[in-house]
Amino acid sequence: MARTGGFQDDDFWTEFHKRSADAGADVTYVRADAREYEAPGGFDVVLNMFTAFGYFEDPADNARVLRMMYACLAPGGTLVLDLAGKELLARRVTPPKVVRRGDDLMVQTDTVLDEWARLRSEWVLVRGERVTRATLTWFVYSAVELRRMAEEAGFGRVEVFGGFDGRPYDEDAERLVLRAVREA
Repeated sequence: MARTGGFQDDDFWTEFHKRSADAGADVTYVRADAREYEAPGGFDVVLNMFTAFGYFEDPADNARVLRMMYACLAPGGTLVLDLAGKELLARRVTPPKVVRRGDDLMVQTDTVLDEWARLRSEWVLVRGERVTRATLTWFVYSAVELRRMAEEAGFGRVEVFGGFDGRPYDEDAERLVLRAVREA
């Protein structure tokens, strides 16, 4: 099976498979490049959780991912896309955040890029004598931008919420949760 990014640890995936089997759930797990994976009409639900969208360097690739999600849904199928919307990030991008847990120290620095088209987050973890650095850069989308992208991908009914409980996407929102249906 090709490994193209994301969670690579076999123990991680083994645990998911075990939990599904223990719950008696019929689940299909796929590791593939989201821009190229094809299973026309193969799924009733596509979940994209915890801001796992927008990481391709070319914004056209992010739009392509939405089109592939649409194509993979059966008629009447639902896409749930959960991310930190641009509006939420605008409230949270602050000077560097410093977190101390015991002897560990973590510093997170967020930088707005390209007039709010992208965001770069840099983390430095100091654990004893060891220093680990990580950087992520991704495209950030407002609710309006994401709705338009979903509609352009073919989705007919698109709704935006401020949390998984269906609350409005407003100044009190915790997340940007988009639900889009592939109409029959």
